[in-house]
Amino acid sequence: NVDSDASLDSGDTGQMGDTGDSGDSAEVVEPLTCTDFAPAVCLRVDGTLATDTSATPPIYSTVGEAVSAAGARPERTVIVIAAGEYRETLDINAGLITLVGENPADAAAVRIVYDNGNPKTRPEGGTYGTSGSATVIVRRNDFKAKNLTIANDWTEGADNPESPSANQAALAIWTLA
Repeated sequence: NVDSDASLDSGDTGQMGDTGDSGDSAEVVEPLTCTDFAPAVCLRVDGTLATDTSATPPIYSTVGEAVSAAGARPERTVIVIAAGEYRETLDINAGLITLVGENPADAAAVRIVYDNGNPKTRPEGGTYGTSGSATVIVRRNDFKAKNLTIANDWTEGADNPESPSANQAALAIWTLA
């Protein structure tokens, strides 16, 4: 099951994008940190920093590095992601992973995005196909994501300008579990 509004026992601050205030004044929302999810295993991603696995919690510069580091642990691993755009593809095929954008009031603040479309040519030859175009592939039950955006910004017709509407698609997320 893919849960786009993961409920965690501690640190759960409501629906994606909900500040809890419908009036004119803007509520200041503190960024989530690993302490909000204790005692869960927690890793941090910040694209502006170099990877530092000796830090507490460990810091990774890409989401993919953090997912790989989480590995196949039997307990849930929460990966808290700093605001920014992460241009990468993910294949989540091991472990109990929860991806959490650090801003509970703005799911657009963290974007995991790539630009593969089904007719796009792979570096090794052939095309990606629809399933291969996914920015995130989930092969595990109990994957959770909250407070972030997963997108595919491939432009239809970009890889087949002579026939821009012929069998062209792109996936943001594909679940196999």
